[in-house]
Amino acid sequence: MFIYPSVKMFELSFTDAPLIGDGAWVGFKNYLRLWSDRLFWTAVWNTIYFVILSVVPSTILALVIAIAVNRLKGWLQSIVLAAFFLPYILPVSVVYRIWNWMFDKDFGVDEYHGTNAFIRDGDRVFRTYFLNNRGDEALGSTWSYLDLTALGRQEEWEDSPEGYPQSAAYNWWNWHDEYDHPELSQGRMRGWE
Repeated sequence: MFIYPSVKMFELSFTDAPLIGDGAWVGFKNYLRLWSDRLFWTAVWNTIYFVILSVVPSTILALVIAIAVNRLKGWLQSIVLAAFFLPYILPVSVVYRIWNWMFDKDFGVDEYHGTNAFIRDGDRVFRTYFLNNRGDEALGSTWSYLDLTALGRQEEWEDSPEGYPQSAAYNWWNWHDEYDHPELSQGRMRGWE
């Protein structure tokens, strides 16, 4: 497959052929011009630097890792090999999600997404509820969040401890024009007139 294009390209290098069409035979003229071009030598040295600084160290590192894994035995070797080959057999989207999950700034491995409910007793705070992963998606309204807290909505239909405030259903829920703030009570906020 690649032999014919390679041979044809080598033949064309001895002509003055344009991008499309045939050209006249010029012999080594193209190679002499390339040999005297400063930009060509810059590209050659950049390639050499790249090989020395990138390809060689990564090949040596890969060899060291391969030798180390080969010396492992049993289940530890299986785990290391699975961790190495897993990204190659999983779809790119799955690999992206795994890395994104592990190194996400806000919800990475050490700070994964979740919903917590707390209650304060004087200076002490207790976590009364925690939920994460897909179960957290069901929480979307104010009511579902309030129902998870220790005191709930503090309405009469709920079983609250004695001494905790309770009110009729939705009694505490004010409309935007019922708050005490002067701008809110007039039904407008700064910039919204």
